[in-house]
Amino acid sequence: MMNTQQKFKIIDLAEFTNKQLFLDFCKKEFEESLDPAANNMWSNDWEKDSHTLPNLIYIQNRFSRPNGQFNLLLADEKIIGCAGVYISEFCSTFAIAGCRTWISAPYRNMLLVREYLLPKQKSWAQEKKIEAIGLTFNSYNKNLAKIWEKRRLGEKRSERESHHMFYNGLQKVEFSVLIQNTPQWVIYEKINESWTFDWETIKCK
Repeated sequence: MMNTQQKFKIIDLAEFTNKQLFLDFCKKEFEESLDPAANNMWSNDWEKDSHTLPNLIYIQNRFSRPNGQFNLLLADEKIIGCAGVYISEFCSTFAIAGCRTWISAPYRNMLLVREYLLPKQKSWAQEKKIEAIGLTFNSYNKNLAKIWEKRRLGEKRSERESHHMFYNGLQKVEFSVLIQNTPQWVIYEKINESWTFDWETIKCK
């Protein structure tokens, strides 16, 4: 049974001194999860397997400072989730949040991404003077975007506050775009209402 009194906190992976503990977390989630996305969490040859999370972090440096940040979510000092944010390569004032989001199975359906990871990343983007921030989805999981578009039947969720993603409204790109050489579907929030971008310039052919 879940302990509702657990204390959750967010830390920056760059400030987390125990690299092996994070790698053990990735491996454990890969081995124990039936979710197809778990295949991206780990490989025994992760230093060469570019699709894996450790490779993305330690080899490709996708979330390295000052243009990115990778966050760990801890419950009573135990790693139970993670996600990254970085400034996009196609627009210097647009940040992509929720990258490689993962929550351990016992902690899902607790709105931890909404309440902890994404607010932290939105705050990071605001500090960087980013003007818009979004989430991206692959073609196989693009239906997950609907979770943010409307409340599900019977779901107990408070109204969005200023620190939440999409507090200023949810915008949707109506077609797939090419990001990191992969077709993606995008939803986003304007931090600066005057921000504009021509999504047609990266539209998938």
